Amino acid sequence: MRNMLMGAAAALGIAGLMSALGLSESFTSALMTVLLAVAAYYLIRFALGVFLGSRMQRTARSGSAQSADYASPYQQTHQQAESPRTASWADQPAAAGSVMDQFSAPAATELSIPAGFDTVAFERVAKENFGKLQQAWDTGNVVQISDFTTNDLFIALTHQLRERGAVAQKSEIIDVSAKLLGFTEQGDENVAVVEFSGAMKISGEFEQVHERWVLVQPANGSGGWLLAGIEQVA
Repeated sequence: MRNMLMGAAAALGIAGLMSALGLSESFTSALMTVLLAVAAYYLIRFALGVFLGSRMQRTARSGSAQSADYASPYQQTHQQAESPRTASWADQPAAAGSVMDQFSAPAATELSIPAGFDTVAFERVAKENFGKLQQAWDTGNVVQISDFTTNDLFIALTHQLRERGAVAQKSEIIDVSAKLLGFTEQGDENVAVVEFSGAMKISGEFEQVHERWVLVQPANGSGGWLLAGIEQVA
């Protein structure tokens, strides 16, 4: 290792400089170790920056594709709604859930479903994505998770996956239903809330499912629906 460091130093002309300054060979070796460590740090930082940048672009593209079935019916009926039915809901503390513990939703607000909206199709896609995301969570497939989630939620989930480590998890959906509670608008985003209820088998143990998914979509229609948070319902 020492010979390799000294060789690198010589290649960079640093060894000659150290010798001219009267510094010992051992000091030069130690200094080179520090310099190489700093260089490695910035190289890794640069690589992560490139990866995250490409991930954000991929999420924008795949989010639109993954949630095309979500977006179309809402965009078609939202502007022509005349007598929507409404429901109220409020924040509740997050609890242990079938997929993750994370919820980032607005405070109590009014949700509405436009008249003539194809609720059945929306709920069908939501249920399909519930199963896909659960499978991705079980296997730790961060690429697939990123296709369904916002960047903030993706970061939170990767932290939880690191905490889980190599512990294997196998889930089986016994009977889970999806119910669209409605839509609202927040700033420059459309927000949809879907409630899931039923039962699952996780690592051999039965678990009741009762949670609400918060989905967001750019109000200008530039992207598809992405999962922003999960609220556990007591």
